[in-house]
Amino acid sequence: MFNSFYGETLKAHQNWVAGSVHSTNSGRTGSPQAGPFRTPPVPDRVRDYLLHLAVESPAGKYQSLWPHQRDAVLRAIFTNELSKPLDAGWKDLLLNVVTGGGKTTIIAAIMAYLRVCHEVRSFLLLSPNTIVRERLKTDFEKPSRDDSVWRRFNLFPPEFAHYVHDTTLHVLQPGAGSAGIRSAAVTLGNIHQLYTSSAQGAENLGVILNHLGRIAVFNDEAHNTVAPKYDEILDLLSQSGKTVMRVDTTATPDRADGESPRSRMICLYGIKEAIRDGIIKTVYVCQPNIKTVELTYTDTETGQVVRVEEVPWEEIDAKQIPATKWVTSPKPLRQQLEMAKRRWMEQVKRAGGKVVQSAESEKVGGQAKWRRYETQEGGRYRPILFVVAVSIKDAYNAKRVLEEELGLKTFDCLVFLELFPALCYQVRVAVVRTIWRDEKQRTELDLTGSRGSPSITPSLPTSVFAVRH
Repeated sequence: MFNSFYGETLKAHQNWVAGSVHSTNSGRTGSPQAGPFRTPPVPDRVRDYLLHLAVESPAGKYQSLWPHQRDAVLRAIFTNELSKPLDAGWKDLLLNVVTGGGKTTIIAAIMAYLRVCHEVRSFLLLSPNTIVRERLKTDFEKPSRDDSVWRRFNLFPPEFAHYVHDTTLHVLQPGAGSAGIRSAAVTLGNIHQLYTSSAQGAENLGVILNHLGRIAVFNDEAHNTVAPKYDEILDLLSQSGKTVMRVDTTATPDRADGESPRSRMICLYGIKEAIRDGIIKTVYVCQPNIKTVELTYTDTETGQVVRVEEVPWEEIDAKQIPATKWVTSPKPLRQQLEMAKRRWMEQVKRAGGKVVQSAESEKVGGQAKWRRYETQEGGRYRPILFVVAVSIKDAYNAKRVLEEELGLKTFDCLVFLELFPALCYQVRVAVVRTIWRDEKQRTELDLTGSRGSPSITPSLPTSVFAVRH
């Protein structure tokens, strides 16, 4: 996805933050003004809020924003205050921030800015599935508690500290009424809860459009936006005249099907930058030629086989069809797992070890049977192969292929997809190694698979299998 925040726009933003520019927003030459956020000028209340964010919190009292979080917020405010008045296309923004980079805190800081500086009192926070929704709920519920996102990061300046009591949360629940939308500051829900195809969805959307004042829309995991009904709801909100700002957040805006959200990217903080800054662990990304695999899925109920681009993701999302309905077809499943095994063997060699044959006795049908496996011998560390599958049944299929066809011993564990938000509806593998150096443990994650997700994240936990040594 193209980053719109470059060239003259980026230069103007940098000068605005540094306080060194001489030209005004109209393009005419003006007198230089000392201090940041003065030229081009913004309202005093906006500048005061920006200065509040720029000040490091007293040690131990509050948690400071990471530099990239502060930069993302400043870019959003810059485009809203100075770019949008000249070009309405800057109303819908996208922040591309690596998983684990603190997108939720960025969202909360932008909400606080809109509340303090523009008296926006209603915020719609959209999530693609229940797992993401529950994570957001944890961050935003009970705003007055000391560890809420508002208090932990001191997002409201002292003179507006009482606003935290007003930032109440309402979570859209199946079968529940819409009354909570009117009274809450933040409404959190899955996008299908606004679909007009259901009576409850139509009621929820009607309350937002007809009974709330100005609103700001925050679209988390926005790579899921690329679906006709999803776009339809976002367009209705935008065209209502009530939406003052829309912010999409995702770590993977570029999907496997080539689509991306219809918003302007203003921030790109990726894996390389996060490793440099110590935000995430060292990551090794491997992208094999996935085009050699014709990725197809099989409907477990009808036996129908469809290509990845033909799977009805919109229907799955709208009707909350269980993720167990689809499994990866046998041929692409084996092809991807063969790639995974090769990567694991490369990592074993990199660790200074070698792959050897081993045998283990197991009971099959009440009788003892010897089975041969490939395992690691020697090496400075032991790589672990993780496989993230589309569903529980898909994961057991992967387990069978790994053990019976590829000769790798596995064990079972459950991991919620919120830990792997980009690893959805496609078998993915990861080689993880632990290194001991100077008595400090460092974990390196080697992701194998194309970047981006072709679909909606399932709302169930997924099975992960790791090679056991």
